Amino acid sequence: MKNWRGHPEAERPFRPGIRRAESKPRTARSCFVAATALAAFLLYGVRSALAQSAGGVAYADSGSFTLDTTGLPTGGGGVAYADSGNFTLDTTGLPPGGGGVAYADSGNFTLDTTGLPPGGGGVTYADSGSFTLGTIAGVASQLQVLLPGESAAPNTPTGKTGTPLAQVAGMPVNVTVSAVDAKWNPVGSAAPTVALSSPDPNANLPGPGTLSNGSRVFSVTFQTAGSWTVTATDTANQLLPGTSSAVTVNSGSATQLEVLLPGETAAPGKSPGKRGAPLAQAPKRPFNVSVSAVDAYFNPVSAATPTVAITSSDSSATLPANKALVNGMGAFQVTLNRPGTWIVTATDTAHQLATGTSSAVSVQPTFTGQAGSVLTTLYSFTGGNDGGQPYAGLVQGRDGYL
Repeated sequence: MKNWRGHPEAERPFRPGIRRAESKPRTARSCFVAATALAAFLLYGVRSALAQSAGGVAYADSGSFTLDTTGLPTGGGGVAYADSGNFTLDTTGLPPGGGGVAYADSGNFTLDTTGLPPGGGGVTYADSGSFTLGTIAGVASQLQVLLPGESAAPNTPTGKTGTPLAQVAGMPVNVTVSAVDAKWNPVGSAAPTVALSSPDPNANLPGPGTLSNGSRVFSVTFQTAGSWTVTATDTANQLLPGTSSAVTVNSGSATQLEVLLPGETAAPGKSPGKRGAPLAQAPKRPFNVSVSAVDAYFNPVSAATPTVAITSSDSSATLPANKALVNGMGAFQVTLNRPGTWIVTATDTAHQLATGTSSAVSVQPTFTGQAGSVLTTLYSFTGGNDGGQPYAGLVQGRDGYL
């Protein structure tokens, strides 16, 4: 038999420097070298992909590495791990030695020979032929607070996804507090006692509670409309406090009318819903009375537009005509004509909202500073005898009071 040059196969000339290939069976060592080279090539591709992405974990899918940014593998196969300093592919999912694992940390693959990522992080491993995401949490270092509408997202910058759902004043809200590591991985072994606080001065907060399996749900009731947060604090000061995202708290349905006099301001969130004291008024001098539709916690309700009637305990008062509130509020001009202490009442003519009554206001004569002015008769009297004759008299003032 001759080869392609026409030489008999057995008589092929020997050339120095060229070693004739011999067909040898593949050994375990040669297979290991090939597998190591393949794994190194694949790992380099994954590292490059991670450097340009939001991170993730490496896993094997049908014999090749794929980047999954959610951290959840889509197929079976093996995982990459380090054994004696070399990456190999293990199709059983269990490394044959101590070694470490490949994981993503801040967008780059790092080899950790202890098998524990610095600061937590997640790793993939195979269990009975299928992949499962195993989160190896680090040491608890902080508290995390989640509101309705949010969910935990370990190994992300904020540790959570979603936006808090708007709440209604007076309605309880479930707040989830968890002990987490520096990468927002939950640490189930942590059991700190946690106290809650909020910038809402009228919030109804629970007492301190101990986390169970690293987490606990607390019930919080905001009572003041606005934008508020919740802060969880470790009472032993071992973990950093956690503060929630800001949540919008809206007013509830209108239930009543509120009446404010000059000198008073609204203070929603709890009874009496106002602060300050009414300024004294002068007889026969008009002043404005503010009427608002409010919820059970005195939060203003702009959508309410009831028609309001004004009355007063001063039967001689000059009162305004009935009118509807605009954007839940209105100003009414009132004149109290007699000296004394009086109140002003606002009534919903449809009787859908509870009546609002003002604080008591003092009406006093006012000094004008002009001496010699004549005051109308203040007192009249009869009595006594002067030489056996009864007498009567009038007292008039000639001073500067009106």
